[in-house]
Amino acid sequence: HVMAVVIAWCAVRSIAAPAAFEQLFLLVPPIMLITMLPISIAGWGVREATMMVAFGYAGLAPTDGTVVSLLFGASSFVVGAIGGLIWILSSEKTSEISHAVPEGE
Repeated sequence: HVMAVVIAWCAVRSIAAPAAFEQLFLLVPPIMLITMLPISIAGWGVREATMMVAFGYAGLAPTDGTVVSLLFGASSFVVGAIGGLIWILSSEKTSEISHAVPEGE
């Protein structure tokens, strides 16, 4: 969860929003908990709305919350896509498949 806060803080710094690390440390974990609700695909939409409301309650611009949420989601998607490609192209996965099929069948 601390890494999620750090990622959100990096997104805040990238758009020069006036949010402190301490504020994000209190805002992001509950937002991630709400994002886990199974009502959307990968939390898209729910995260943006929740981040917008949370930023508004914290006295920050709700539009900054939306942009931070989009940057957070995009970075998570990119990291996941890179990890997925590495997993698909790994030789370890192909050796697991060859061991699962018995000889002679």
